[in-house]
Amino acid sequence: MPGLVVHIDTHATWGGGQYQVLALASGLVRRGVPMLLVARAGGALNERARASGVPVLDLPPGLAARWRPGGGRWLARWVSGERVALYHAHDSRALTLALGAARRHRAPVVLSRRVDSPWRRNFVSRFRHSPRRLRAVVATSRTVADVVSRGGFPRERTFVVESATDVAALDRKLPIDPLRSWAAGLPLVGSAGKLVPKKNWDLLVRTAAAVRTRGHDVRWIVAGDGPEYGRLAALASEMGVEDHVRFERGPVDPERVVKSLDVMFHPARREGSGAIVRVGLLAGVPVVVSRAAALVDAVGEHGLVVDPDDADGAAEAVIRLLDDPRERGRLAAAARAQARPRYDIDRLVEATLAVYGTVTLWSAN
Repeated sequence: MPGLVVHIDTHATWGGGQYQVLALASGLVRRGVPMLLVARAGGALNERARASGVPVLDLPPGLAARWRPGGGRWLARWVSGERVALYHAHDSRALTLALGAARRHRAPVVLSRRVDSPWRRNFVSRFRHSPRRLRAVVATSRTVADVVSRGGFPRERTFVVESATDVAALDRKLPIDPLRSWAAGLPLVGSAGKLVPKKNWDLLVRTAAAVRTRGHDVRWIVAGDGPEYGRLAALASEMGVEDHVRFERGPVDPERVVKSLDVMFHPARREGSGAIVRVGLLAGVPVVVSRAAALVDAVGEHGLVVDPDDADGAAEAVIRLLDDPRERGRLAAAARAQARPRYDIDRLVEATLAVYGTVTLWSAN
């Protein structure tokens, strides 16, 4: 691809989106694509990208703030000596920076969209997401693509590129011994994700209580932190399962958490792609998910699907897998075989490069 591809991510902390940005950037570097990652100075993505050999430009934290003007001019000056093929923004503030810089370089802008919430309908949002300024949207699932299209962005310029996982690296990772020790030989069920309302961790707590009521002794883990921790901990105490449900809020590798599980249970009401569920599929862990569109699409016929408000039904699904090792093994093997070619990093890179080719061809014309 002629010219430099400039990726922008403004987050300070590490999450699933930053995992995807680094995986894509590393894949582009391996393929010899000229690229630059603009990432917040001192942020987790910046540090990990440098350690991985990805070219990084420090984004001053002040310019990463939503309210701070002038970021586009700053970025344009930094890349003024380069022929920029396109800007690829990975979050809302990154889009503002990309659009500001692109006005000076006349380069197309691509936005990755990983959440299934609609765009705001105020003037600023409509201005930034106008098809006259934004060349294409890369959605992480059909669910996200549908939301983008309902927001008025042209469907023919919305591309589905599913989230991916470094399968070889995942295979090398081991379960977390302290988690298995805490389970004390009992089945370990759970997932990872932020403690926010849309993740619906209430269902996990209520399901833990329902499973216990049915006479099954199970340990439950949620790896993540967020504003819902206090309320969820209180709910676990109210339901009498505070000793059975563990909230792992410190730094922990979510992929190793998944590999520590006997059954993955992910109860989210809404997901952009369900990347953590895909890790479960790739790792050969049997999966139970709620009926969120992106999760149903991810597991296909190789996982159990439950209603997001039905703790009794979820308990029955979990118990069914725990009581039937043959069914557990069958589901896990089928899921792994289906997921490996679909969610590997190479496919992410190839699909993204295809989008870049289409976008730059449009721009040339």
